Amino acid sequence: MPPESYPVKLPEFVTRIPRVWAITLCALFVAYTLAGFLLAPALVRSAILGGARESLTRVPTIEHVRVNREAVQRDSATTPTAA
Repeated sequence: MPPESYPVKLPEFVTRIPRVWAITLCALFVAYTLAGFLLAPALVRSAILGGARESLTRVPTIEHVRVNREAVQRDSATTPTAA
């Protein structure tokens, strides 16, 4: 008669560690996304306006700033390139 297979009981800390990591990574991703959605446009707007005020004689305005949190790259269509 073959031996009965009993489920192996793992210690609690072994099963808890992956769950803690998963929760931590999800919380960090949510914080990153919220910061990119709420904080980054305000920081970009203030940096652009601060630099423009120093070099321009008129008062600059920016209507709308959009930031893509997951794809960090510059838009080459509006960036001048050297020929």
